[in-house]
Amino acid sequence: MKIKGRFDHFNINVLDLERSINFYSEALGLQEVKRKKASDGSFILLEKNKSRWDMVCSGKLIALEEWIRSKVGTVAKEDASRATGDLRPERVHEITKSVMQRVSYLPGIDYRQLNNYLYVLLSRNRVSERNRVINTRLVDELGQPVYLLYVGDFNKQVDMHQAFLVDSISEAQKIFSGVTQTRLPDPLQWSEDVSDYIWDPTMEVLSLSDRVVQHIVSERTGRICGQLATLEPATLLRNIKEALFTGQQRACRDCTYALPAYSRQHNSVGMMLPLHVYTNDTELPEAVLLLSKTVHGYSLVTIVTPKQAYISVRMFRNPEETWLKGALT
Repeated sequence: MKIKGRFDHFNINVLDLERSINFYSEALGLQEVKRKKASDGSFILLEKNKSRWDMVCSGKLIALEEWIRSKVGTVAKEDASRATGDLRPERVHEITKSVMQRVSYLPGIDYRQLNNYLYVLLSRNRVSERNRVINTRLVDELGQPVYLLYVGDFNKQVDMHQAFLVDSISEAQKIFSGVTQTRLPDPLQWSEDVSDYIWDPTMEVLSLSDRVVQHIVSERTGRICGQLATLEPATLLRNIKEALFTGQQRACRDCTYALPAYSRQHNSVGMMLPLHVYTNDTELPEAVLLLSKTVHGYSLVTIVTPKQAYISVRMFRNPEETWLKGALT
């Protein structure tokens, strides 16, 4: 007896729904045509367009092969960036898109900023707490914390593909059995000592080293813009020294004046002071001075643009409530 049959349908279970939707759409051209959500929220069923799926199942995988080839260059580029020490992701990951849906109300935020922020956050967690479920320090429009689940190897560099958006410990445990936390965590901290977030008035600002001077006037000229770029190196350095003195005095009176910045490379928190030359202290500074905290005092490390400083400060507080207000506009 000859039995005739055909596949009616088959299921593919996935961990990250949005990421999978984007993959099958980009790689195979499949589009969602129907969605069904369980009444208890335990699962979501998606149905893809059958005509396109029939073409793929019949062996015409040209689209998929082309998609894979297109990704080879991206992977090679990311490997090259790791070799040069730049470990930040060069493209926006699906987890970033998922988080953006929760925090898109934040002013001035974009995918690249959020992508880098999440990478730094996961890197900090990897070298400190090593929690599987992480409080991102971000909140949605209702003020609810945004949590990530990380299932990657803590002994390797951060892999953004191993991060998932979750809302509870039970949800995280369904995805990854290695979750041992019993409650949702508090916000991740950038330092073991939160006093690093504010200026220490008992510490002095150290003299500029020749190395730092050379670094600023020769290697960071791209961060010196506008009228500052017309200054002679000696004049610029004199203004930097004046800004350090003025900033130190102001920070000793106002503990919120100096702004914190986290360094992934050194896994430490530094402080930032404004550099005003042609602007007054009620205006946006032309540049920002970044200092590291050492056992001997605060030491100038580099100079950054107001926009770079704004993005760094956002990891701690709302920059619009500081002297960096308007840096992204």
